[in-house]
Amino acid sequence: EASPTWKIGAETWAEFEPSELDETFATWAGPAVSWAPSGKLWVTTTAGFGLTDQSEKVNVRAIFGMSL
Repeated sequence: EASPTWKIGAETWAEFEPSELDETFATWAGPAVSWAPSGKLWVTTTAGFGLTDQSEKVNVRAIFGMSL
């Protein structure tokens, strides 16, 4: 936790077809940053770098959360 509103971490994720679990699948890993300006709103962004031949070189994802 860099501050109460900023958090820094790491994530990993993969994409695969259940019918093709015997094969290598696309996998990424990279840094994650989360910003929560209030207790009811947060944003997390991750830049993942491909770990397998099936992965794109870079994959960026963002998640927005809102508590009602």
